Amino acid sequence: MKSRNTSRRDHDSEGASGSKPLSMCDALSHLHDMEASVFNIMDHLITQVNNIDNPDSRENTFAILQPLNDSALDFITPVVNAWDDTTVMEYFAHHLRPPPGTCFDSDRYQSVRRNTQRAREVLPYLDATIVRMEAPLTAQLRRLKDQESRFLKWPPWPSPSPELVNLLDNLPQTLSALRYYCRQTMQYLDAIEGFVVCLNDFFSDERRAAAFGRRREFVEALHDLADIAAKSQEAARYHPGVLWYYKDRESIHRSRILQGLDASVNRDHKIMLSIFFCVVLIVILVFWALF
Repeated sequence: MKSRNTSRRDHDSEGASGSKPLSMCDALSHLHDMEASVFNIMDHLITQVNNIDNPDSRENTFAILQPLNDSALDFITPVVNAWDDTTVMEYFAHHLRPPPGTCFDSDRYQSVRRNTQRAREVLPYLDATIVRMEAPLTAQLRRLKDQESRFLKWPPWPSPSPELVNLLDNLPQTLSALRYYCRQTMQYLDAIEGFVVCLNDFFSDERRAAAFGRRREFVEALHDLADIAAKSQEAARYHPGVLWYYKDRESIHRSRILQGLDASVNRDHKIMLSIFFCVVLIVILVFWALF
């Protein structure tokens, strides 16, 4: 899996660092891209390891990846929860005051604060886990590559599987990209949380809120932002569930069996077609030779 190009990376870093004003629309868009990149890399790693044929080798490799999957789950879950509750902006648009402590919207506001802080606390552990598991995962993949190189020296398997080779060759770049996307995810979530907190603080001052008035363009902008926030995380809300599923080795094993059955059916179908065409070719040759 390849990381994004450096020009996009520089652009994201420049916007998040504050050298240019960062709109909330941009922050939500970048959060969408960065969180999706974190999830896609994790999904890519787990899927590639799940494709290892040898059961013992596959389980040993999963054992190395498991702490990373757990840490990624611990990070993405509060990110998605905080992101989901940024729709509390809709309340500010309607009422132009902080939500009362007993209402649902107050819970959403506190969720943004609490979950953002949780993600902030988990990020260093996730980053350390990525660094810590690179060496053992590289060594394990290299062992698997060497094993395939020793045992698969005749056609039709003259070399290790290209998926394994690509995973090993691209691993440093993949893990470096994962660390980058995690940091960027946190940076944009911080910016969004800061905006929600500013709204709450601004409207906590009743005199200031009254002087501000109910400006139509401001209210419409808040409604639009709440709508964008809701739509931007429609896919992300499923990501924690997928990573949680990857913790269940039995479910993954059953999935692999079903995939194997499908592959077996497809392989048998191709074999039957090959036999059929061979028979047809023989009949044509015999007919041509006789007549």
